[in-house]
Amino acid sequence: MADFKAFEISSAGMALEKLRLDLAAMNIANMNTATRIGEGYHPRHIETSLIGQTGFEDFMQSLDVSQLVAVREGETRQVYEPSHPLANQDGMVEYPDIKPLTEMMTLMTAIRSYEANARAFNASKLLVDEALKLGK
Repeated sequence: MADFKAFEISSAGMALEKLRLDLAAMNIANMNTATRIGEGYHPRHIETSLIGQTGFEDFMQSLDVSQLVAVREGETRQVYEPSHPLANQDGMVEYPDIKPLTEMMTLMTAIRSYEANARAFNASKLLVDEALKLGK
């Protein structure tokens, strides 16, 4: 049978979008988590510039999402809350610098991209099924 690259491409796309969904959900879950300075949750985002640095042939050969993307940590913000139990001697508490609107947009685009990859996978499956019926 012919090479099944279409399935591999769609699967790699779905794996990437699942990672984006997981990270955005984790960021939203930890959005209001207060911690001591230096001990806080750092928001996590996918660094997709690695995909653009690899050539198309390299992408087609590996199709390993873990090699093509990196997860980077974002910034935190300090808030003056002297009455907070985790405040330091200066009254500062650390929160992750997460923008809920940005995270919701990430969730929505990741869901749409995942659905598009799933549709492409199913279309490829249908084409293979039809080709096998013709070969009988």
